[in-house]
Amino acid sequence: MSDLEERERAAFAPDPSVKAREEEERKLKEYVQQCLQTRNRLAQSLLRDTKQSGGERRETKQIGGCGAGLDKDKVLKVSWEKVGEDYTAERLRELFSEFGVVSDVDIKSFKKKGSALVVMATKDAAVAATGSVCGSLSNPRLVLPIQLAVATEFPSAQRSAETNHINNLVGPSYQACEDSVLQKIPMAAKRKK
Repeated sequence: MSDLEERERAAFAPDPSVKAREEEERKLKEYVQQCLQTRNRLAQSLLRDTKQSGGERRETKQIGGCGAGLDKDKVLKVSWEKVGEDYTAERLRELFSEFGVVSDVDIKSFKKKGSALVVMATKDAAVAATGSVCGSLSNPRLVLPIQLAVATEFPSAQRSAETNHINNLVGPSYQACEDSVLQKIPMAAKRKK
């Protein structure tokens, strides 16, 4: 009789794989809920900060599917080649903390290139970090603002020189420079031997 009872209990007992899957789904729902609550808190604090900073109206943009309006002047686009060590959100937060308080880091990775959106707490911190090419020597990162600031007090000649500098950091000439550096590295290693 005990064998029959054991089989009946086993038949009515929940499957361990189903139980594990349900537990995993429950944890995922909790995590998503926590993320949404954190985003809402950040959005509310950003709105309070902009209201307290003088009430001036600024253009906002949704970034990364987030429903919170962010000041584009505080958002930086960071890009790097995926060679060797890759950047994590914590590593980027640590690197950008030298320029000011980092509000958020959103990483978008692709096969050959990595990119991220870094939201700084203040516009001054974002300006300080703009244009910096640093990080790991084996994998430098390029930092550009999401929205280019337009300075009305500069003459057009200076503005075009500034624009050319930014284009050199991003366009085909930047890639050509990177290619030439990558070609010179093995040559230098051969010379060393």
